[in-house]
Amino acid sequence: MTKNLLNYKIKEIKALLKVDERKAKQIKKIARKAEWVYGNRMRDVYYLMEQYDKLLDGHGVEHVGDEYCNNFKGVDYVNTGDTYGTTIIYDHDQNKFGIGNWGSYVEYYDSKCNKKDEWN
Repeated sequence: MTKNLLNYKIKEIKALLKVDERKAKQIKKIARKAEWVYGNRMRDVYYLMEQYDKLLDGHGVEHVGDEYCNNFKGVDYVNTGDTYGTTIIYDHDQNKFGIGNWGSYVEYYDSKCNKKDEWN
């Protein structure tokens, strides 16, 4: 649903996340570090997300997804306090970090979920 964070240019990160160049470069550096996280183990993903949370002055790292629909493994995201606020996301279905908002993910997977059979 979103492109890999490594594919964003520094100026795009600055504009989308409303951060200065120093923070944008740090975000990109963490994204490069994420590439070596073998199998994207949850412990390592959460550690990297916590680093993003500090850079973005977020309200913690949250998870949403699999509790709503069995077809959706979910996303971890830096909580900005706004469902549709642009933030850093880790998509467990695609095993990648990106920029987006968790509200759009829930809507997207909600439309694909057979509510009769798939919702818990």
